[in-house]
Amino acid sequence: ATVTPLSANGSFVIDLSGLPPGEYFLAGWVYTDHCSNNVTQKVITIQNQPTCSIAHIDSICPATPTVPVTITTTLATNYSFVVKDKDDATVDSGSGAPTGSTATPVRAGFTVATATLAAGDYTVYVDVTNSGTGCASKQDTMVFTINPTPSITLAKPDSVCEGTATLEVPFATKSHTKTVSYYLMKGTTPTGITGTDVDVTS
Repeated sequence: ATVTPLSANGSFVIDLSGLPPGEYFLAGWVYTDHCSNNVTQKVITIQNQPTCSIAHIDSICPATPTVPVTITTTLATNYSFVVKDKDDATVDSGSGAPTGSTATPVRAGFTVATATLAAGDYTVYVDVTNSGTGCASKQDTMVFTINPTPSITLAKPDSVCEGTATLEVPFATKSHTKTVSYYLMKGTTPTGITGTDVDVTS
């Protein structure tokens, strides 16, 4: 550790970088040209830093009401979270308290309101603190994706003659669609003609 004098009143800064948690004794001396005197001795405690990590979540579909987020914490009594979109605008936030022992890894959970969010990437930022020591964790982040809604519209095919073996149904538009499942109706009556997971990516 290094010491940097600040002013003539005797204050100084000690660089504690890299020191592990524990109790440290700080001794101070004053000097004249010929004499010295031990002025004070004080115990400084470096507290353990709380930790947190966010579990990965899969991408979701639009209009999903909420997304559950799980965090694992140690030495935390409180957590807070913020969710931001790609433009760094806040879309949700909140706070809470992990349950159980603060000394061992504890799982905590909260939900992010996603029902009205547009498709895209969103970042969850989580911090935890220990109210007893006043120490805070390093921030952890996680990105989740709301997928776009797949959609198609059909181009109306021409009529065909009775006995035609097959019918090609063209798409007028197609957006974010990989496969299609369908069934053919005559009015409101099922015909029994169906297709499942038909690849339409080409």
